[in-house]
Amino acid sequence: MTSKTNKEYLQYQVLDIISNQIKKGLLHNTSRRPGFGKENLFYEKFKGIDKKSLPYKIFNNFRIKNGEPQGLKLSYLGNEICKRNFEFWEFDHSIIPTPKMYLVLDNQMNWPYYFTKKKMVLYNKEDASWYKINGSDIESFIEII
Repeated sequence: MTSKTNKEYLQYQVLDIISNQIKKGLLHNTSRRPGFGKENLFYEKFKGIDKKSLPYKIFNNFRIKNGEPQGLKLSYLGNEICKRNFEFWEFDHSIIPTPKMYLVLDNQMNWPYYFTKKKMVLYNKEDASWYKINGSDIESFIEII
């Protein structure tokens, strides 16, 4: 049995991309006043976070189980950063999430996602397609994944 390195887990790949963006200052924003720089709010929040705490800031349900990272549900901050770096599909809805919905998504999703009572953001084209095919109905989507 071979063990995976951190580079092989999706969570760590996402974190590496985000860390590199922060180091390079690519989340930089300019002020409306010419000649005055203004640091982006999200960039400012991430500047002081150490690498061990970063997964818990990006993923809402991040945890280590049997040495492997689990949980791909993005936090608000993680979603905002990921939207700046990855292709995404955003869907508005007005359903109140149930514990079953969170549990199924946690167990079945293979790509990062953001899910609240107002919207769902998917970072995988196939997941977004299945969501749309099922009439943008979260309960139907959860049944097929």
